[in-house]
Amino acid sequence: MVTAVEAKKSNNEKLSANDKAWLEGAKHSYVERFVYHLERRVEFYKRSHNWNEDNKHDRNYSYETLPGYTKEAGYTNSYGVDELRSVAAALNDVLNTATESNMPQTQEQASALAMQLTDVVKAHQSNIANDELRSYVNEAVWFAAKQATKEMKSELPDRTKNHVVDLRKAINQK
Repeated sequence: MVTAVEAKKSNNEKLSANDKAWLEGAKHSYVERFVYHLERRVEFYKRSHNWNEDNKHDRNYSYETLPGYTKEAGYTNSYGVDELRSVAAALNDVLNTATESNMPQTQEQASALAMQLTDVVKAHQSNIANDELRSYVNEAVWFAAKQATKEMKSELPDRTKNHVVDLRKAINQK
């Protein structure tokens, strides 16, 4: 749809509001939104669980953080932060590779990319020793995908908005 609108624009044809909305929506991508929300979710878990004692003055939790703080190195990442960040980085690498190769163009390529992302998550989860952390990985990926889709859907116009209905034909069919 975007390529048809871009062709209209290059031919100096008048663009409808729907066409302008398609051009505006094309400035954003699902990949950018997905990566943004995935990174935000990882930071949410880091802060809410106080894994690196970033919020040590906000709340006093009674569990110990494994590496903790040293004056020489500062805060070192906990196991949970490292695992969530490694999954996010691996997914980001797969998506960047797909974006650079201008993929997906077809439904088969989209399915292959989805399977590749699923395989990356499964491979990382097989090495995670904590069931709760595995559920955090699932939830973070699900949340990022849901939010990216929701935001892009709200920005892109409905394809059926300018659909023309022949009322005579519709009435006579009944």
